[in-house]
Amino acid sequence: MKSIFLIPKLHRRGLGALFLLLILLQLCLYFYSPTPSIPVQDNKELALLETAYEKKLAARKFKKFELKPFNPNFISDYKAYQLKIPTAAFERLQAYRKKGLYVNSATDFQKVTGVSNELLQKLSPLFAFPSWTNKKTQTAFQQKRYAVKAIDLNTATEAQLVEIPGIGVRRAQQILDQRKKLGGFCTVNQLKLLYGVDELMFDQLKSYLKIGAKPKLNKLNINRASVKELSAFPYFNYGLAREIVKIRSRKGTLIIEDLANVEGFTQEKLTIIVLYLEF
Repeated sequence: MKSIFLIPKLHRRGLGALFLLLILLQLCLYFYSPTPSIPVQDNKELALLETAYEKKLAARKFKKFELKPFNPNFISDYKAYQLKIPTAAFERLQAYRKKGLYVNSATDFQKVTGVSNELLQKLSPLFAFPSWTNKKTQTAFQQKRYAVKAIDLNTATEAQLVEIPGIGVRRAQQILDQRKKLGGFCTVNQLKLLYGVDELMFDQLKSYLKIGAKPKLNKLNINRASVKELSAFPYFNYGLAREIVKIRSRKGTLIIEDLANVEGFTQEKLTIIVLYLEF
């Protein structure tokens, strides 16, 4: 303790003032948390979108799982869980599909997966196989699979898409709807961003599709678009739009690297999204 009093009085006062300043700074940081200044118009849009988003979430919460026709060759693990297909049965189907083979009937499905007669009886009425599979063997199916020529994803019609193994009417319509919203596809890899298309399905589809001439796009200016415009962009949603506006309010001007820090953006997804944006 003696050594403290050996410090000159002026220095002791300076250390005391510094210590007091540090305490005040900590108190300021604890009680004051700055929030980004968001334009009034964006605030109004955020409030409206947030209300709509909460209603949508509430509706989803009480929505029961509806059984709809499906092609069992392309079910996801989550779909299998919803249909109460045992994990072991789903894994056998996945292993079969990885060999490039398909089930073309309810009988094939049971042979490959080993599901019980009771479960098959519940699921089989929902199986939706392409019409030609009822008349052709697996060998003929494989010949058709390799006979199809790659078609342009930006000019393909519904009829052409349905001819591709693994694409039914609903999937074809999903592709056409997304193409219309985006103004065209820039890469076949964009199919990975469609709901329900996993890696296995994409590997089956990519050899049948190509991109011809690059589409002429009306790019979205990320630094000028309103919350409503950002939310309407096919690859964004309300949550992402809100986060982008907050970051933009803090930084002033966004660059590509800023989007990499937004939760929910993988590098692969970001590589595709920036093709449709202006900075």
